[in-house]
Amino acid sequence: DWPKARELFEKAKAIQRSSDAEVLRALVVISLRRNETEQARRDFQEYFLRAGETKPAARAELASVLLEGGLTDEAVKELEAVRALDSS
Repeated sequence: DWPKARELFEKAKAIQRSSDAEVLRALVVISLRRNETEQARRDFQEYFLRAGETKPAARAELASVLLEGGLTDEAVKELEAVRALDSS
């Protein structure tokens, strides 16, 4: 139930205040699964600002989901972050 999942992750986001990257990434995926492209784009922008040292594998997986959802620019941005993490 994607609407319920979104509601629960929004609550988690509010509780954590610092907006944990994992919670924000989940919101991106939920929006994409619900075919809410513009919401996914907004969710991704917030996630990307806080993703920091998120594991490259998790970021690559999100890039794949972004591509499937038609958010090519965001997927490229995420893959560039993976490459930067791998080279450091």
